Amino acid sequence: MAYFSVLFVIVIFVIVIERLWETFLSNKSQDEGIIENRWTLWGLTFTYGLINLFSLLEYFIVNRKIDYLISALGFCLVAMAFWGRYYSIKSLGRFHSINIEVKKGHLLIRNGLYRYIRHPYYLSIMFEVSGITLFANAFYTFCFALVTYIPLVFIRIALEEAMMINNIGKDYLAYKAEVNAFFPNIKKGNKI
Repeated sequence: MAYFSVLFVIVIFVIVIERLWETFLSNKSQDEGIIENRWTLWGLTFTYGLINLFSLLEYFIVNRKIDYLISALGFCLVAMAFWGRYYSIKSLGRFHSINIEVKKGHLLIRNGLYRYIRHPYYLSIMFEVSGITLFANAFYTFCFALVTYIPLVFIRIALEEAMMINNIGKDYLAYKAEVNAFFPNIKKGNKI
């Protein structure tokens, strides 16, 4: 149990440092565009911080036997989230933004993971917060994430899609009709 506690603290520390770096240090684009609904970034960031804090507190305060199978599932979700976020950002290139933003000359990205689902980045961050709570066996915090963070992600998606429709128009509507938000379309003849 002591080894797991040390591992848990290290994993949470690495996740938080990486996320802070990604959000506030690595995303300094020179070509800022039209930004709407900035509050969503701050709402998600604040809630994300609470989820990490509550996971730590619940892990150390609630007297609960750790189910290592659930912890392994949580760790796998976090690992998938890191992979998904990395490849989403790489696919978006200069159009990646921590805000709901349309940049000058904004193009609709349909390569990489965006070829299969419209929101791989958002799916990844939902996996991440779920994974963090499950890794800690922080079931109260998992419920907190379900009623706070996940709805905020869906609100942000709706706001972002409205902005994309307003700025990209028919191309985004066609993309939306062809590609599901979170689950790949598996049609006969389509290879993933």
